[in-house]
Amino acid sequence: MQGAFMPKYERQKFKDVCSKGDYNQVVAYLASLDDGRDMLEKYKDIYENGAYFSEPEDERISDFLRRYEDYLKWALSNETATRECKERIVSKLKPLFPWVKFISRFSKNISWLSLQSAVNAYFKKKGYHVLFGVTPPYPDLYLWSKETTRRESVELPEGSVKIDVCEMDGIVLGGWLDYLSMSKTGTGGWVTKKGCAYFKRKYDTASDEFQISLLKHEGQHFFDMKKHPKMRSVDLEYRAKLVELIYCKDMKIFFSFLKGMADADDRTYPHPYAERKIIQALSRKIFGREPETCHDSWATKGGEIQMASLELLKEHSKKLVGWNGKSFIV
Repeated sequence: MQGAFMPKYERQKFKDVCSKGDYNQVVAYLASLDDGRDMLEKYKDIYENGAYFSEPEDERISDFLRRYEDYLKWALSNETATRECKERIVSKLKPLFPWVKFISRFSKNISWLSLQSAVNAYFKKKGYHVLFGVTPPYPDLYLWSKETTRRESVELPEGSVKIDVCEMDGIVLGGWLDYLSMSKTGTGGWVTKKGCAYFKRKYDTASDEFQISLLKHEGQHFFDMKKHPKMRSVDLEYRAKLVELIYCKDMKIFFSFLKGMADADDRTYPHPYAERKIIQALSRKIFGREPETCHDSWATKGGEIQMASLELLKEHSKKLVGWNGKSFIV
């Protein structure tokens, strides 16, 4: 009888909770569900009972992966700043890299930079592709074994770009959000120096999610970063998410922004922060107030959202004229 009064699992709600980067919020959400017990037990087994998410297939890197996963579990279970996480990951991994261990005795900053270099060299020597840095707010690692590249032309509101599109396969690690959500969400791709890259398992290439939320989103990043190399993450995300709304023919993307937007103005989390700023700005343009968060109020506003999003993009572009690159615009 009690279960009848408890909510059921919602995939989008689960993604939104995971995007906060807090294991404790994830288990609290699952504990509140009528059908969340199995997932909850798996999470507790991993985070609290010393189990691991998966068994490494390559024994050459198993020690590294175990140490890295221990770091991730610690970072996602505690309220930690990026600086603390860098120190923690250096501490966990330095036994594998003597030079990093030596440097860590003298400088925390240099030891982090040394670790980045060492990890990249370590995996490239073993035939892997790797990206190791910070996905705010956590130091983060993406690791995969295969990739192929093709050339595509992407039309955007303020021009077009020809980009190299790299398809990545054989994912070993997909970033902290992929890990926290048990691969139910996470980074699907990113901008590169020549275009963008995406994980094959994340997309149906014929879908709007791929054509708009990846190609046009990342294409806009590529377009903006060529013109404004110093643009910060929140401004990049604000512009790319507006482009998604401009091209999306239904309300799916908009409503995902409405659900996922941040509760507070915190630039530490560029995606939900940008979504919040977009909802606030669209609310002012369409309703004359902000923020309008009622689903039903927006349900018939698809055309207006597209036009208003284009206006917002143009307004942001005007502010970039003469911009010195030293401040946020949103």
